Amino acid sequence: MNKTRIVLFLSMIIVTALVCSACATPSKVADNWGTSYYAQKQGQIVNPDASKNLQPVEGLYGQAAEAAMGKYLKSFSGQAGQGQSGGSQRMGTLGIGAY
Repeated sequence: MNKTRIVLFLSMIIVTALVCSACATPSKVADNWGTSYYAQKQGQIVNPDASKNLQPVEGLYGQAAEAAMGKYLKSFSGQAGQGQSGGSQRMGTLGIGAY
C-alpha cells in the first residue's frame, strides 16, 4: 500500500471517531428525565391526605346522575339524542365524540 492511502485511511478513521464521539455527550434531557411527569403528578393532587379519610364517598347529585345515565343508556339504543341528527353515526357515549 502506498503512503497516501494509509494516511487517507487513518484520517477517515479519526474524523469518523470525532463525529461519533459528539453524540456521546450527556444531554440536559437525561439530567431531568421524568421531572415534568412528577411535577404534573404532584400538581394534580388536590388533597394529599385524602387516603387518611376512610369514609365511603357518597353518590352524585340525583338529577345529574339520572340525566347522565339516561344519556348513556340512550346511546346504546340508537335513538337520536339532543343535538344529534337522526342519520349521523355516533362515536362514544354521553354526548362526547364525533357526530
